[in-house]
Amino acid sequence: MYFRSRVTVANWHIMYVLDARAPDAVRDWVKSIPEMGKFDRILTAHFASPIAVSGSEDFLNAFKYLDGPTSDPPISCKDWELLDGLNAFISDNKLGAPVKAGFDYRAGCS
Repeated sequence: MYFRSRVTVANWHIMYVLDARAPDAVRDWVKSIPEMGKFDRILTAHFASPIAVSGSEDFLNAFKYLDGPTSDPPISCKDWELLDGLNAFISDNKLGAPVKAGFDYRAGCS
């Protein structure tokens, strides 16, 4: 995750390569985090950590893309060739579940 204009955004490779395969499960997990209690930072597995947040809303906002296009997509449409290649490689070589039918991970790209 990283911040852009005070909005927490999940990394593109997580969003479009991993979350696209199980968006419902990810959405359920995201909703469960604030139920664990209040928090003011997020510890990441990589990149700069911890990330200061003003509460669970920042965390929830990072995953709004799961509900459809957002007004501030984190990746431009011109970068889809790489992502399409990654998704095809994963699916073609049975390295992971296929992208969930109907989940448009390109929706809202600029």
